[in-house]
Order: sequence, then structure tokens, then C-alpha cells
Amino acid sequence: MVEGFPSLPTRSMPPDKRATARARLFQAVAPRPTVRARRKRWLLVGIPVLALTGTVTAAAAVITARTAPATETVLCYSKASSGSGANGASFPGTSVSISDHEGAVIIKDAVGICSQAWRDGVLVLGSSSLGEHIRPLGNRPVPELTVCVRRDDAIAVLPGPAGVCKSAGMDAFAGYR
Repeated sequence: MVEGFPSLPTRSMPPDKRATARARLFQAVAPRPTVRARRKRWLLVGIPVLALTGTVTAAAAVITARTAPATETVLCYSKASSGSGANGASFPGTSVSISDHEGAVIIKDAVGICSQAWRDGVLVLGSSSLGEHIRPLGNRPVPELTVCVRRDDAIAVLPGPAGVCKSAGMDAFAGYR
């Protein structure tokens, strides 16, 4: 009731219609977010989501690429296979161990050891049996070799590119030769 103005008659309005009218009024006069505010909101939400996605991806890569355990035996495969080779069971290839006067030696260069087996003719690409004409210090071709880790944590060297581990049901090694 302002001085000089007549008072308006009051009308009753049902409470549900009053609430709807009030909500529409507040919606009409409420400030809309600017383009800048919307961008800022996307940045505040988007950057942490991207960082989290990158972290999860990196963690998954670390989990699936296992590190090499110290080993005294390396399994050199002549073909990509999931053959076990554990406890005397057969697999396509040969196992290599090195020992000196003190006993077994930890093998640090699995690819080098298996490369020599290929050069000497011990391994023949795609064959399930050992080479028939083994010549020490031979010069036979060596295929691309990849170090994998089997489910029983044995080190296996397979002929083929990096994806060969997965196709043979094994895990790839991270930074192991």
C-alpha cells in the first residue's frame, strides 16, 4: 500500500497455480549463464575427467605389461603358441638355462639367448620339433623376437612383433630384453 495509489483488490488463487506462476516468474527473471560461464563449467568438469581417464588408461597399461622376474630358464618358442612347457610338458621350442661353477645363472638377455638358438639352427620357424642340423656358431636367419610372460610367470621368447604375446594368451613385458 503505497501512498497515493489505490489498493488493488486481492484475488484468491489456488496454491498449485500460485506455485507454478511463481516458478515461471523466477525462471523468466533469473540470469542465464553466459557463454563464458558455460565454458568455465566445462573446463572445471572436463579437465579433471580427462586427467582421470588418462590416469586410468596408464594404470591399465602398467597392470597388463608385467615386469620380468629374475629367471634362470628362458623358453624359446619356434612359433606363437600358448603351449605350456611347464614340468616337462611340450611346447614348440626349447628351454635354455645357463650355469657356471657356482650353479645356475640369472638370464638377463632372453632375446640374445634365443637369437643364438635361432642362428645355430636349434629352432626352425613354425616347427614343433627342434632343428635337425644344428651347427654351433651358425648364421641362420633370426626372426623378430618378442619377450612375453606366461601365466605361470615363465619368460617366453616368441617369434613375431609385439602383439604376438596377446595372440598367444600371454602378457607383454615392460622394458625387458
